[in-house]
Amino acid sequence: MKKYKKMINIICKVIVFGIIAIFICSVLNKIFIPKWSDATGGASRRIKGIYNEPKNTIDVAMLGNSDIYSGISTMKLWNDAGISSYHISNPSQTVWVSYYMAKEFYKRQQPKLVIIDADYVFQTKDSRNDIRKTVDCMKFGVNKLSIIANPDVRVSKSARITYLFPLLRYHSRWSELEEKDFKEGFSKYDSKFGGYELDKNIKGYNRKSKLKKKEENKKIERIPKKSKKYLDKILELCKKNNSKVMFVYIPTDDAWTECKSNLIKQYAEENNVPYIDYNLDEEFDWKKFGRDEGKHLNTYGAEYITQKLEESIKEYNLPNHKNEEQYSKWNENYKLYEKMKK
Repeated sequence: MKKYKKMINIICKVIVFGIIAIFICSVLNKIFIPKWSDATGGASRRIKGIYNEPKNTIDVAMLGNSDIYSGISTMKLWNDAGISSYHISNPSQTVWVSYYMAKEFYKRQQPKLVIIDADYVFQTKDSRNDIRKTVDCMKFGVNKLSIIANPDVRVSKSARITYLFPLLRYHSRWSELEEKDFKEGFSKYDSKFGGYELDKNIKGYNRKSKLKKKEENKKIERIPKKSKKYLDKILELCKKNNSKVMFVYIPTDDAWTECKSNLIKQYAEENNVPYIDYNLDEEFDWKKFGRDEGKHLNTYGAEYITQKLEESIKEYNLPNHKNEEQYSKWNENYKLYEKMKK
């Protein structure tokens, strides 16, 4: 009998020790994980902010990479039409990671329209650093585990444990820690502009000043197999949740080609989904609307594209929430947006 009591006592101590260790590890993880954010945006705010948006208040979700969250202004969309929107995107995000992020988003929201960026469909590799900006900011759950374990994401087996316990990767940051790490590690992130990145810098692009790289000139025969696999999954997920879908291409430099655009157009037609290639807009001012020589749009370019988008999505009859009390924070955030623009 004493033997069993002693064994139970040991087991209880081990369990208590394990719980304490997990708690301490959880606290340290929050402190040591880098804070990819500024006052209004950044990867940390964009992903963590998903969990802090009131349930079922977002009508438009946008999937893609940095092109789309730099190229469509959620705040202009709000001010012009009272439409609530959110960018479920991060730098160099791939379609397969985007699929799991969309699943995560649907746990809290039921968007009426999902806008998919055409550019990232042709991205075939995950950026090891950028994927962490997504996974490390996600809540622990099935979708986070699915990204880590999925062989399509190509997280090495040796690295998977560091996604579950980021402290193993970031423990050496102890000498870099500052007040922001302690404060934001435990704060409730709010993506004030719905994931949109405001940037007023003007560094335009002369489309005739660069020659296309050889790899960009190669004729692409089809949408990458893995991208198509997860695009199909995204469309099925949207259908299951009664969300309409549209593809867009945000203007960038010569990395986009007619061949790529035609492949997206064909895929969109096969799935009865609208597609708009804004790269073909003849009135787009490449010298004024870029912030880094054509790679991403600045705020002026984003507002121009958003104005065009507003015309295209009128047919979806999205609700205008501007006078609803539940959406009052959007009006406050728009005031901040205008202040930062000036």
